[in-house]
Amino acid sequence: MKGIKKTLMAGLLAFAGVEGARAEVSSWGYGIHVSGGTSSAIGYDNDAKIGGKKAEGSFFSDMAYGANFYGECPITGYVGIGGELGWIRQGASLEPESGKEASETSNSTDSSVSMASHNIAAGLNLCIYPLGREEGEGILKVKLGAVAYVPLHTTYKKGSTDLTLTSEQKTKEASFDVAALGSVGYEFPMGLVVEAGYRYGIMNKFKADQQILTAGNTGIEGLKEVHIHNAMLSLGYNFASLLSE
Repeated sequence: MKGIKKTLMAGLLAFAGVEGARAEVSSWGYGIHVSGGTSSAIGYDNDAKIGGKKAEGSFFSDMAYGANFYGECPITGYVGIGGELGWIRQGASLEPESGKEASETSNSTDSSVSMASHNIAAGLNLCIYPLGREEGEGILKVKLGAVAYVPLHTTYKKGSTDLTLTSEQKTKEASFDVAALGSVGYEFPMGLVVEAGYRYGIMNKFKADQQILTAGNTGIEGLKEVHIHNAMLSLGYNFASLLSE
């Protein structure tokens, strides 16, 4: 009987130790991220033309950058949930297809057309910790989720010249967008966070179907849809690490 009691007591102590460690691991994380990377058009119409030539985009045609506050709550040692709220600038450029003969490239409408949007960004994601979480150790993180963009200000350019929109066109500028996101990051024991991620815009970001891009004689035709995708590197800090020291 005494042996059974000792076994039960040992089991309870072990369970309490595991639960205590889990509670310690499951503390909130919160901090800031500053990000930068590429931004470009994807999913645009194949029959879109600039100056009579097929329009094409480049993965490095524009830049994305921003900053956000984030929060993270581990549910177990291997899975958690997180969210972010911040600001991001993203854009894209389209230009006439390269490789044409010189006589064809003399057209005055042969110029790139670019668009950029500054947005409030709010996201929710699932956090996966492949190697687990342990006190005083670095943490490998994989995030999968979605982020919503609410546009604040939008600009359009032909080459380096800003396009002036009418009051009616300004009401049809860049629209609400939702992007799927995925990232891989590492949090060092001192709280420094490094992350690489990708975001794919699901919706028609710049409402090209509203004929905004014909303003100012851009020479672009047949463009009805523009999606944006970003590849970004982020540097951040987890302020909660200051409280654990």
